[in-house]
Amino acid sequence: MGISKEEVIKQLLKRTKYYSLFLVLNPNVPYIVCDPETLNDQVHVFAKEKEAKAFCEEAKTRKDMVYVKEIISREITRKDLNRKEKFFIFSLTMGPKDTDNKQNAPAANFYETLHGVGVNAIVWHDGEETCEIELSDFFNPDFSKLPENVRPLINQSLQISAIYYLEEARRNNNIQQNEELQSLSEELTANIKKSEYFVLIRKGEVKDGKQKILPWLITRQMQNSKTGEVVKQNCLAACSDTRELNWMMRLLKLDQNKDAGFLKIPFAQMAGMIQGPIPMCILNPMGINLTIDQNMARALTGQRVMQVVPQNKNGQSGAAGKKVNVILEDQNTDDGQE
Repeated sequence: MGISKEEVIKQLLKRTKYYSLFLVLNPNVPYIVCDPETLNDQVHVFAKEKEAKAFCEEAKTRKDMVYVKEIISREITRKDLNRKEKFFIFSLTMGPKDTDNKQNAPAANFYETLHGVGVNAIVWHDGEETCEIELSDFFNPDFSKLPENVRPLINQSLQISAIYYLEEARRNNNIQQNEELQSLSEELTANIKKSEYFVLIRKGEVKDGKQKILPWLITRQMQNSKTGEVVKQNCLAACSDTRELNWMMRLLKLDQNKDAGFLKIPFAQMAGMIQGPIPMCILNPMGINLTIDQNMARALTGQRVMQVVPQNKNGQSGAAGKKVNVILEDQNTDDGQE
């Protein structure tokens, strides 16, 4: 008799450590597999590192660029939930009690990530035993009763379509369009156009008694794939969900800057900001890491389907190139940004 779903849930809630796979060029993005029979969007989780590494090597034979990440549980207190720079999601099963006592919340951010990107199933591996469970069986946050102004923004369709596109595009090293890639591109561009986004902003100068609001730009190192030259580009940073927004606010320390903030806007309005001295927008810099340049923004707002080219971590298109660190810097003077 194999392991039961109830036992798997207990393992996921109580274990202090287990393993899963993430994308090499998007190290905060989980490796997702669509089951051909059930069409479930699955993430595989392993009790033992050895098993995870074996699954990783198997994925690499399919040209999937993945690596094994250790998932560690930690304790969270009620005080954590009141900290503005953090964003935790708990289901009723995992939810902290109304007391200040610590309650073990295994890998809460991992489950939050899976939920946010649209994963609906976990496949648990422990030796020869495997079992698939629905994520909603033990992690199913419901924000419908929250006021709209505090309800988290979650774009699951956009996130998962981008992840599948990234995975397929990098299997085709030169971004050669095939039938599958074309279908994924069309789905992704449709989701990009219909979604809402957070964009980072800052206060500009006051003119005629009116406060100017300017985009908060990040400077990104981009490498020319032909010449190897590294240049800096000022980019608009856009976030498709609340988790990514909090990530960026903490990274750039904007949560400590009284002149910084954000707007929630539709894609058409965001695309209008990608012009003049702003050559491109980086969508979810810490996650799916998609580049939308001026030409692409015009094409998408003009209702034409255009291939979205993923950038790897050194700014090159496609899957080629070594992984290097991306340096995010502020570039926020008023010069040229009116």
